[in-house]
Amino acid sequence: MPDVHLPDPEDRLRVCIVTDAYLPGVGGVENHVLHLAAWLESQGHDVTVVTHKVPNAKPRVVRQVESPVPVHRLPGLLLVFRDHDIALDPRMLFGFRRLLEQRDFDIVHGQSEASALVYGAMALARAHGLPTVMTRHSITEAKPRLVRPFIHVLTRSLSGSACGLIAVSEACAAEAREFKGPVRVIPNGVDTRAFRPMPEERLRLRRELGYEAQDVVIGFLGRLHRTKGALALLELFERARRRNGRAKLLFVGPGPVRPLLESRAAGDRAIKVLPARPYDSVAPVLNAMDVFAFPSRSEGFGISALEAMACGVPALAYARWGLKDVIADPETGFLVRDRNEFSQRLVEMVNDPGLRLRMGAAARQRAAGLFSWERVGAETVAFYRLLMTRA
Repeated sequence: MPDVHLPDPEDRLRVCIVTDAYLPGVGGVENHVLHLAAWLESQGHDVTVVTHKVPNAKPRVVRQVESPVPVHRLPGLLLVFRDHDIALDPRMLFGFRRLLEQRDFDIVHGQSEASALVYGAMALARAHGLPTVMTRHSITEAKPRLVRPFIHVLTRSLSGSACGLIAVSEACAAEAREFKGPVRVIPNGVDTRAFRPMPEERLRLRRELGYEAQDVVIGFLGRLHRTKGALALLELFERARRRNGRAKLLFVGPGPVRPLLESRAAGDRAIKVLPARPYDSVAPVLNAMDVFAFPSRSEGFGISALEAMACGVPALAYARWGLKDVIADPETGFLVRDRNEFSQRLVEMVNDPGLRLRMGAAARQRAAGLFSWERVGAETVAFYRLLMTRA
């Protein structure tokens, strides 16, 4: 994270981040909140993350990083479904109201639009006269049809509870055209000190995993879910392997299709499935990859692709929604239209080490220039201050 900066007392912000996605959970929103909170804290601001209790039934990383800021967990029942925990208990909002009465915050920042807890907390903050801001992380039209009406209801209530809106990509902003307040496109950030090319770690981990120098490792890191394309990547890999016998496939992460992937890997030495890693151990695994293949069709942004790029690994993904903001085709990777083109580009990247090297260097440069937390964090704080003057 950036060097610690202590602002003048009158410039120090007291920020409350409300989310139902935080440690020890693993995911894009959890990642964003973790690093935003750490950056704000490193700049001398006071940050509190408000979330629900840790669900007993939730699978978690054995060793996860500690929260860099205080965490206030609201008691109440959770609806746990697959790899999601949903906060619907109204008692949580009573707990948040008491917190507002006890603490002096300058701004309340809600993370993730598909959260009744976040919307309720922001409405309470507005009733207390506090400025509020919401960050949209996902694309509603990419959600299952059954949950879209619920999300639309929440979205329609956004104008009444949020003073401003942050969209992590142009695609997210496009879905917020009806929002009446100021909107800023501020992307997710990446810690370019932690996520960087690591030649020694690459060699060590590849030896540990049994890869040889000539092997080309196609990697996927994230939630192992059908919507993320984890199962589709198996078929795409088979096509690449028929063209290059040195191709290997590496999955890293938790998720509901993990047992299926492990069953497939049990009979194939070219496929490996690693457990989810704590956030401070992700970069070495990304460095072990040669191509980051991400056939997801539902990304509001695509943090894992950005982290791979920061490590100097070119990325391959569909040209849909938020990933169009992350990957610069054809400089830092490829954006494709369909499965056939995905397969063709994957074979091209596997068979051309020079192409991978050029793309990887450009990917690192793009990540460090456009998506560093120094830039993303500063834009976020500037938006906080704007909303505070308008409240």
